[in-house]
Amino acid sequence: MRSTIKLGTRRSLLAWSQSLGIAKTLEALNSDTFHSVKIELVGIETRGDKIQDVPLNQVQGKEFFVEELDTALRSGAVDMTVHSLKDLSLVRPKEFVCAAIPKRENSRDVAIFNSHVIPKLRSNQTIKIGTSSPRRLENIPPFLAQALPWQKRKLDFIEIRGNINTRIARLHELPQNPRYLDGVVLAMAGLIRLWADPIAREELKVLLKDTLLMILPLKTCPSAPGQGALAIECLASNTELRKLLLLIHHTETERHVLQERALLSDWGGGCHQAFGATSVCEGKLGDCFFIRGKKPDGSFVDEFKWHAPPALSPSDNPRNAWNGLDWAKKCTQKELLINTLNIHDNTAVVNHIHENIAVVNHIHENAIAVVNHIHENIAVVNHIHENIAVFIAHSNALPEKNNLTADHRIYTSGLESWFRLAAQGIWVEGCGEGLGFNSLIATLQEPVLQLPKLSDWTILTHDDATETWNTGNVIPTYRVRHNYDDQAKSALINATHVFWASGSQFIRLKDIVQPQAHLACGPGKTAELLQSKHIKTLVFPSVKEWKQWLKII
Repeated sequence: MRSTIKLGTRRSLLAWSQSLGIAKTLEALNSDTFHSVKIELVGIETRGDKIQDVPLNQVQGKEFFVEELDTALRSGAVDMTVHSLKDLSLVRPKEFVCAAIPKRENSRDVAIFNSHVIPKLRSNQTIKIGTSSPRRLENIPPFLAQALPWQKRKLDFIEIRGNINTRIARLHELPQNPRYLDGVVLAMAGLIRLWADPIAREELKVLLKDTLLMILPLKTCPSAPGQGALAIECLASNTELRKLLLLIHHTETERHVLQERALLSDWGGGCHQAFGATSVCEGKLGDCFFIRGKKPDGSFVDEFKWHAPPALSPSDNPRNAWNGLDWAKKCTQKELLINTLNIHDNTAVVNHIHENIAVVNHIHENAIAVVNHIHENIAVVNHIHENIAVFIAHSNALPEKNNLTADHRIYTSGLESWFRLAAQGIWVEGCGEGLGFNSLIATLQEPVLQLPKLSDWTILTHDDATETWNTGNVIPTYRVRHNYDDQAKSALINATHVFWASGSQFIRLKDIVQPQAHLACGPGKTAELLQSKHIKTLVFPSVKEWKQWLKII
């Protein structure tokens, strides 16, 4: 193997940054076999880089981001090449081998908007959004129609090409410029990799200034097969280099992308496909496969695949299934504890809720949060941070009177809460997709998002849930009144299968459940509570999958 290994890459800012990351990872290796490896980047311009005015699905031929790199690798001009895996065709030259697929970055799409989009949404003006694939044009418009504040539906999607930095730059054009866009949709992995490169980060900081983000959920907007993953190729005959690259190979990522690309192969391959397919590992649920969009035959598909528990045996016939979500809707009421949530500039007044003492806190440049606690008639103020981040555990947890703005980084538990908050004019940046807060943590800790550390977050929830949070400034904004009547309790006493809707429901009703009943719940705080008490519980993505498992829908 050469003393200096030549790495072929495209010359775009993103391609160079992600190849530089691979080079640094390899140079940092210190094993018995490999040490002091030197990597030299070789920039190569591809046909896809040259042709910028034609949509990708209309460019003739294949490998338009790859062919020139293949030529350099085949001729020996470079020793290896780095590709975005989604750019590679399903069938590659036999003399090449994919020697490594490093750990994948976040596979989601992210929508980036100019902050001036807020008054346009409020006045119901048309919003111009740039994107570049049939998949995104199929899945994203119906999602954004519900996810944007006030749920405006005047969305004009424009096909765009170009590098990631030039696309974001279009948000900063003058509105009268034909190139101006209100928003663009990009792969989040690209932002992550640019941020990891100190030089590219400086340019990205400028581009992201005065913008608003939305991290698109995989349930409604799964990404392209292989998105977020890199593929490192070399000659199959270069055994020494293959051994080196194997050290940075990530088998879990390989498993997921092979599943995605197998589906792509089954459905015809190519960048013209109008469906997304993303496989990820989701904690207690294991591997989850999100598929959504239009199949080649024109039919629409919306599938979720996961490793469900073994099928029920005949003796486990769910003759009496108790759905805690249905009973909670019938037998619980919401009681507000906080009437108003106000956030103002330059002053911070803090009331210590546990001691009922009002304390004047420090003056802060950009933030204050004041909450009126009407139950005890005291004022409580949110934790102050120059970049206020709020997790709203349920749409019920946001007081009707509030002045949250798009300047606040707001996340919520799932799509239903997101859409309800959006209808109230709240800008939601992302959600846990109903899979629990822990499933969201890796995303929240991405440096490119520039979010505060989790201990500085404000959590809005109900009073029974406060003890389940071990991070952030938790504020109970409402109370759930449980009024389970005799009918509900009788049904539970006779239940053979129970789905707990919440931890508080479990605590109140657990003593009347039959010992032999099969217990189930969703993957969030309820599952954490039951498992902490060593109670045998089956965890399902949602009550829908529980019903499917029971074959009652």
